Amino acid sequence: MDQVGGILWDITKCLCSCAKKEADYIYKLEENLETLKDKWEDLRSMKEDLKKRVDEAENTGGMQRAEEINRWLQKVDNIQQEVIDIEVQGAKEVQDKCLSKCCPKNCKLSYKLGKKAAKMLSNVDNLAAEGKRYNENFKIAHRRPAEPIEMPLDEVVGLDLMFNKVWKSIEEENVGIIGLYGMGGVGKTTLLKKINNELGKTRLGFDFVIWVVVSKEPNLDSIMDTIRKFIRIGDNIWTECSDQDQKAAKIYGVLKEKKFVLLLDDIWDQLDFKLVGVPHPKDTNFQSKVLFTTRSENVCAKMQVQKKFKIKILIEKEAIKLFCMKVGEETLNSHPNIPRLAEKMAKECRGLPLALIVLGSSMAGVK
Repeated sequence: MDQVGGILWDITKCLCSCAKKEADYIYKLEENLETLKDKWEDLRSMKEDLKKRVDEAENTGGMQRAEEINRWLQKVDNIQQEVIDIEVQGAKEVQDKCLSKCCPKNCKLSYKLGKKAAKMLSNVDNLAAEGKRYNENFKIAHRRPAEPIEMPLDEVVGLDLMFNKVWKSIEEENVGIIGLYGMGGVGKTTLLKKINNELGKTRLGFDFVIWVVVSKEPNLDSIMDTIRKFIRIGDNIWTECSDQDQKAAKIYGVLKEKKFVLLLDDIWDQLDFKLVGVPHPKDTNFQSKVLFTTRSENVCAKMQVQKKFKIKILIEKEAIKLFCMKVGEETLNSHPNIPRLAEKMAKECRGLPLALIVLGSSMAGVK
């Protein structure tokens, strides 16, 4: 009998507890509405502060918000209207109480609103707890991948074999720096542009493909300005840098965490990577690559390349083909002597692609 009594007592306590919880939805409605209002304002402020940080990173730093942050902001936005509705309906229900504001006029409605308010209060608490994780130490955004820039190309003749060799070297694990050398006008820049364009299509896992023209008298500020635009360092951040060291540090801070290919056209002497903020490929375990063009094989030695390729003049057959391509079919067919003249002039260019292109283009349309 005592055992049965104990069971009945437990059941009674459970029923009373459930009944109290259900009743609290009604009688604690006003209290829960006030708590919900305060906590919602705290959550909304937290959201606005975080959104401001994210917007600043996106607008001035070339960053892209983390997907986790985006989801949290969306969750807060999604409940905003529901919170407002509960507050408005709840305030009206509290205002309409009867018996000196002690009892609800509509118990069923008060119960439903009370239950909604309690549930929403729990949701707000959970979102606030999650939002506290996104403090200053949390990485709220990451560097947005740069869109590849396709370089304009002249007709490529006689470079396919060399392109395949260089491309294979890019894919090698222990190769970080590759030099392309040869006399002026031989096609080094054309080959580098072709590599740039192919990297833009395939990426090979690189986050950035960066193209910089160096020239005979390199301007470090200009070089760094070009690099920072490729890696999306914003104007506001850049103008805050007071000297070259700070600019180099900004670039290094981005590139040290990324895989990149740096394509340097027209180097005349050794370029110190540290001065322009570029991590040395060996410090990235050759995950990042540097390719450059130069007229001097000696520069390849100074740059401590792992691979170097001499770009040679075109053989006669290839030279004539390129020249005729630039002259055009219409001009070649306009007179029986034109093809022989074109062949003779192509030989005068001694296999230099640049000379063949310039001279051939000048003959186009001539009859």
